[in-house]
Amino acid sequence: MNEKHEPVVTWKFKSAFPVKLDYSSLDAHNGGPMMEIMEITHEGMIVEHQ
Repeated sequence: MNEKHEPVVTWKFKSAFPVKLDYSSLDAHNGGPMMEIMEITHEGMIVEHQ
């Protein structure tokens, strides 16, 4: 997204679905962000630059 909240790059997947989902640990004392990782399988991908 740019400063106007418009897409700059988009990814389009063909026949995609998630095969794995992981989360980082949540530590209130650390103050860092919680991360989510999703592994996707697909039959094709197109990257479009606006």
